[in-house]
Amino acid sequence: MMLSENNAIINAVHENDLERILFKLGILEKIQKGQELCGICNDKTTLETITAIFTKEGSPHVICEKDECYHE
Repeated sequence: MMLSENNAIINAVHENDLERILFKLGILEKIQKGQELCGICNDKTTLETITAIFTKEGSPHVICEKDECYHE
């Protein structure tokens, strides 16, 4: 766990654990099938392009590797 500049708690996931976490969140299969979209730009995400995971209205979403999405 890390603290950001504004002292918000940020949980980190090691890439070795990413698939397990995505499976537990129920979105691994969608990502593997190319059906999970970036929560910001709506582009397809892959295991290689995920930079963040967040929840919105109780549902998990991912953010792709584009700078404009990651820094949103």
